[in-house]
Amino acid sequence: MITANDAVAQGTTVSFTASNPDLTCSDFDNRATIKIDADKWKSETTMSGCTFTVSIPWDANDLKIEIKMDSDLYAQLSDDIKGKAEWKDLDTGSANALTWGAVPGLPAGRVRALF
Repeated sequence: MITANDAVAQGTTVSFTASNPDLTCSDFDNRATIKIDADKWKSETTMSGCTFTVSIPWDANDLKIEIKMDSDLYAQLSDDIKGKAEWKDLDTGSANALTWGAVPGLPAGRVRALF
């Protein structure tokens, strides 16, 4: 899962947590790759723990995060795993930005994506 720990909005720095029932936080290390796409700004790097932050540009309309883990690098995984999360039509942090993309049963402004 990829969970936003804060409201996802333009011009904010948001903390995210990645998790998987077969892995510990320390397993999200340099063997795991993370891609972040905030429209005109993109990043691809390796992870260094399960919690990470993203500074979302003021002009970003969408945010996409993808984490990949190759089973050849993890003894506890039988298959490769990929987690994706996407937030669309970002706002500037107004009340409307906190409710779009909400998942029933989760607090508004937080979206989870399953691995």
